[in-house]
Amino acid sequence: QEKAHGSIVIFNKATEAPQALVANTRFMAPDGKIYRIPEAVTVPGYKKDGTKILPGSKEVIVVADKAGAEYNIGLVDFTIPGFQGSPKYKTIIARSKTEMAGGFSGERPVVNPDDVEKATLKLRAESEEKAYSLLQAKADPGSIIVKSTVQFVVTDIKTDIPQGST
Repeated sequence: QEKAHGSIVIFNKATEAPQALVANTRFMAPDGKIYRIPEAVTVPGYKKDGTKILPGSKEVIVVADKAGAEYNIGLVDFTIPGFQGSPKYKTIIARSKTEMAGGFSGERPVVNPDDVEKATLKLRAESEEKAYSLLQAKADPGSIIVKSTVQFVVTDIKTDIPQGST
């Protein structure tokens, strides 16, 4: 099981003083799903530009309260249930900066790290042999290429397997 997570921006239009939020402060999406900040943060207070209020803001990561794909949601606005009943409920809010993603519950195929290592070594050996054969085929007639003098360098190994791939 995995919990969805993403980035939000918390806005403080309540006061010019900074607003401290404790670790595990709850943020509620419009559908009632709860996401929490794993660490305490302080959101700067607002500033004034003439009569205009410029809210203080702080970007943070939130994690879904529960595991599951139903917590993977798009961009939304959040409220802080702990402020309900006070003026801060409408003046300290948050907005998604990224989608909430990564939530999963169930079984998922996993590749054994030893199998990845074995496949990597096998592919590297096969690639080196093919590259050496190609080098010999392209060499001038009568040239001798001593295999021990050839250096092979892998510049990019992709180990991520896209979901749905076999």
